[in-house]
Amino acid sequence: MRTMIAVVVSMIGLANPAQAGEEKADARAVDYCKSTSGTFVAVAKCLPEAHVALKTMDAFESIYPASAQPLRLKCIERNEGNVVGAATCLSEAITAAIDLKASLPKGSNLDDAIFESVSDTTLKTLLDEAVEQAKAVFPNVRLWGGTMYKAYQ
Repeated sequence: MRTMIAVVVSMIGLANPAQAGEEKADARAVDYCKSTSGTFVAVAKCLPEAHVALKTMDAFESIYPASAQPLRLKCIERNEGNVVGAATCLSEAITAAIDLKASLPKGSNLDDAIFESVSDTTLKTLLDEAVEQAKAVFPNVRLWGGTMYKAYQ
């Protein structure tokens, strides 16, 4: 009976979001944190942000069109070895594009395929949903940001 209740609860979405989907950290995030951290305490501190960063990059790759992918690649290149920095670079560039698009006069065109691809607020909403799902794996951790990164240029 308890099993049946648990199945029903998770099917209707009343369970913890991390239990309903992925409930463990991404193995790539564990490897990244092990390579950049010295102790298990440092890995534990690194893991939530690394996990969310990797899931952000994965979601971007699957949500945004091919014309937007050079942005992801450039952020990875500029932040070599810093997965959290690369994801921050990506997120900040998307926000900048959306803000710029909102302030341009109607009919303006920047003749920039990346800008046109990433300034879509609908795609940003989908990306934000994926980020929230990634954060749900660590429900007791607040991700404040403030990481050092090299911005998209």
